[in-house]
Amino acid sequence: MRRDNTVSVSPDRGRRVVASCWVAVCCAVVLAGATACGTTHPGPSARATPSANPLAGLTADQIARKAIADLAAASSVRIAGSVGQDGQTGFVDLTLATKGCKETFRSPGQGSFVTIAIGNTAWSKTEGQLWKQLAGMFPAKVRRYLAGKYLQISDVPGGMTDLCGRDQAARSFGGELKDLVTAKITTISGRPALQLADKRHSRSAYVTISARPEFLRLDVSGQEHVDFTGYNQPVTLTPPPADETVTGAQLEALARQAAG
Repeated sequence: MRRDNTVSVSPDRGRRVVASCWVAVCCAVVLAGATACGTTHPGPSARATPSANPLAGLTADQIARKAIADLAAASSVRIAGSVGQDGQTGFVDLTLATKGCKETFRSPGQGSFVTIAIGNTAWSKTEGQLWKQLAGMFPAKVRRYLAGKYLQISDVPGGMTDLCGRDQAARSFGGELKDLVTAKITTISGRPALQLADKRHSRSAYVTISARPEFLRLDVSGQEHVDFTGYNQPVTLTPPPADETVTGAQLEALARQAAG
């Protein structure tokens, strides 16, 4: 939902893609609504021989559940793509790993934010119009000090489970990916992929054709989509430089000075 006339692609919109993937510090954005629904009978393209298609004989719902389980079990995954709202498009790049995660969200003409989480500590920086909206929460002295820097928050409630949990993201998909039909076999990023779609094929999930299917893409009407890459790849997360960071304690001290 649009909150005002300035920012039409909001962080809340993306939160509905992998609903509950982030639940604390500063917002999170992944694609909104890229989930599918329909009926549960395998389509013709899913009726390949077992040797050609290890998913043959499974319903679309069963295949989706396998992909959800593999997402939950992955040590890392990257989710990147676009999210649209009210004719505007935003772009998100999210990496979920065992020890943390990193997300970048950009809305052309509106600004961007970056969030990095390692363990129970998170850093978040907001720029452009998105920062101007957030800046109104702080006194002028605090705004000047915080502008262009990361806000560090330690001991984040819920820690890794809430901020970066692949299993939590997978459970969110599980609540949405049901009542599907298999549609066609296609190619995503050079890999054979099976499309799981709603009845009108306006929303689709694409998975690898393997005994352990993995999500390759979620798509809504060809206008919004996120791609899944980097399953189980090594991920290095680095905190922002100290001179680009404002800690919670520093922020509190500045707020007290401004109030005094």
